[in-house]
Amino acid sequence: FNDNQVSFLMMQGDQAGTYAFSSVLLFSLDDIGIASNQFEYHTSERELVADVLAGGFTIRTNDNRHAETWGRAFLSLLSLGFMNTATGNQTTHCILPFGVRGAVRDNLTLAETFCDGACGNKTGLLGTILLGAVANSKTF
Repeated sequence: FNDNQVSFLMMQGDQAGTYAFSSVLLFSLDDIGIASNQFEYHTSERELVADVLAGGFTIRTNDNRHAETWGRAFLSLLSLGFMNTATGNQTTHCILPFGVRGAVRDNLTLAETFCDGACGNKTGLLGTILLGAVANSKTF
């Protein structure tokens, strides 16, 4: 999925308190490449989980621009893959690439421009939650 301009604009008829899962959803049992795209999600009221949601065995998200209405998205990118690369992206909100093996570097996030460390170490947090769940399941 390369070299596209994807716009989701919903300024009229938007309902407060409603949610959308994602504006772009890409899944594969093999490889997904997402490169050199411009993603836009603009709304006046609706909340969004992730502008782009991708899942596959291997995922590469490189050199994309994610622009969302400020405070209307939890994440700009959520990707789930066995091997996951996210490099050189520019986003409004945080990115969350999960993988057994991963290369995540050189991403710029507007949220961290105003609040250093705003995105934190979510991979570490998820790992802690998963390890806690596994440990608790063995006690029963």
